[in-house]
Amino acid sequence: MQNAVYEPQIQTSQRVPSPNEPPDIPLSVLFKAFWKARNFVVTIIGASVVLSFVYLATSQRAYSVETVIGPAQDSSGGAKSALAGITGALFGGGDTDVNFSKFRQILTSARLADRLEKDHRVAKTLMGGWDEQTHSWLPPSGPLAFIKGGLKALLGLPGWAPPDSAQLAGQLHEIVQIERIGQGGPLDMKTNLLIVSVKMADKNYAIQLLNWILRDADHVVREDQLTNTTNRIGYLRDALSKTNEVNLIQSLQQILMNEERTQMMLQADKYYAVDVIDPPHYNPSNYSPRPSLVVFSAILLGLLVSMGIIYIIFRRRMALAQREEDIFATPFPNPIWYAATKIRNLAAKRRGRKYDANT
Repeated sequence: MQNAVYEPQIQTSQRVPSPNEPPDIPLSVLFKAFWKARNFVVTIIGASVVLSFVYLATSQRAYSVETVIGPAQDSSGGAKSALAGITGALFGGGDTDVNFSKFRQILTSARLADRLEKDHRVAKTLMGGWDEQTHSWLPPSGPLAFIKGGLKALLGLPGWAPPDSAQLAGQLHEIVQIERIGQGGPLDMKTNLLIVSVKMADKNYAIQLLNWILRDADHVVREDQLTNTTNRIGYLRDALSKTNEVNLIQSLQQILMNEERTQMMLQADKYYAVDVIDPPHYNPSNYSPRPSLVVFSAILLGLLVSMGIIYIIFRRRMALAQREEDIFATPFPNPIWYAATKIRNLAAKRRGRKYDANT
C-alpha cells in the first residue's frame, strides 16, 4: 500500500467588488463612449461658442491707454537721476528720488481724487449713478439694493451716500495700473521707469483722464515743495537781517541761493517731479475682452463639460450593465436629433397629424 502524498490545496480568493463601488472603466472603452456620443459633444461645444459670441456682442470693451514716466532731471545736468538709475539697477529698482516716490503714491490717493473731482468733475464718469437732468446723484435701485440697504440698517451701518473722495480714490486704484519697466523676468535689470496705464471703455476720455492724473499729481508735489521752499526763503532772509557774522552770512547766502534756484525751477518747468518719456497714447494690442481668448475658453469649457457628463452617464451604465455588450445598447443623448424631432412634431401638429420619430 503506497502512502498517499498529501498536497495542500492553495485556495485563491478573488476580491468581489462591492455593488456600490464604482467600476473600473478601461481607457479604450471610455474613448469608444466619447466617440459614440460625439454628437452630444459637438452640440455642447457649439452652444458654448454661441454663448461666447453673445457675450462678446453684449459686453463692453475696455481699451488700455498708457504712458511711460521717469524721475525728473535736476539742475545739475542729470547727475542725481543718473545716480538714481544706477542705484536702482544695483539694489532692486527702488525709487531713490523723493519727489518721484511721492508722485507715485499720489497717483491713486484721495488727495488727487479730490483735486480731479474739483477741477474736472470725473466722478460722474468713473463712478456711475449721475443724473444729467437733475444734476444729482441717484441712489441705487432694485431688489439687491433694497436688501443691501436693509442689512445695513439692521447692522447699524450708515446708508447710501453720494460718492466721496475715498470712494473715488478706490475707483482710481482699480482702473490705474502702475508697473515698473524691467520686471518681465528674473534676469531683467530693473529701472526707475514706470508704465502708468488706464483701462476704460472710452479711449479718448482715458487719454484725457491720464493727462489730468499726471498733471494734477505733479501739481500736488510741486505745490508742497513750493510751500516749503517759500517758507525756507523767508526764514533765511529773516536770519540774514539779524546776524552780523561774516561766515554765517556767507553760508546763509549760499543756502538762500540754492532755495531761490529751486523756487525758479518750480515755477518754470512743465513737470517738476517726473519726466514724461512717452505721453499718454492708446495701446491697440491691449484690450479686453479678447475675442480669440473668449472663444477658445468657450470651446475648452464646452469640451470639458460634455466629457464630464458623458463620463458620469457611462459610469452609471457600467455599474448597471451585466455584459460589455449592454453598455452601448442605449444610445447616448443626441440633442440635434431631439431638437429636429421636436420641430418635425410641431410641424406635423399644424398639418393635423403627429410625426412618428421611429419612422
